[in-house]
Amino acid sequence: MGKHFLIFFMIKNCLVVILAGGNSIRMGKNKLYLDFNGYSFLDYNILKFKSFGFKKIVISGNVKNYLSIKDKDTKLIGPLSGIYSVISNEISFYYKRVLFLPIDMPFLSKNLIFNMFNNYDYFDVVFYENYNFPILFDLSKGIRKKILFFLNKYNNNFSISNFLSKLVFLRKKNFF
Repeated sequence: MGKHFLIFFMIKNCLVVILAGGNSIRMGKNKLYLDFNGYSFLDYNILKFKSFGFKKIVISGNVKNYLSIKDKDTKLIGPLSGIYSVISNEISFYYKRVLFLPIDMPFLSKNLIFNMFNNYDYFDVVFYENYNFPILFDLSKGIRKKILFFLNKYNNNFSISNFLSKLVFLRKKNFF
């Protein structure tokens, strides 16, 4: 019971960020509003994560009628722009943990998310091997500096995979 309670406490005090700032060029229409089980992708994800116990959910991107954080004007593209915008936004300073997920992953299960929190004590970045998302950051362990450092340094041709490998490499080398 103790571990389950601890996970529930961590989830209650975690900021969930739905990455939705893209242009959906490959899709041809905005993924936010695609129908999924009678809801838009956006509403479906919000309802699902609230049912998991998460209290604060924000949208990365300029989305009307939702609590959203507009992507900053950087050279970053794709999800890195959203991650940078949220991590550097004052709202993230109120949370020890931030969970990032893209708008188009409606099949994320409660078990998958809870397993990330099971490994949370040992790492400052938690994600599944060979998958870029979801990503759980522990902002209390200095990872904010690493994130902002890399996103500022490699801001033009830097993929999410490269970004995650740099963070993992630095953690192993204890660079910061």
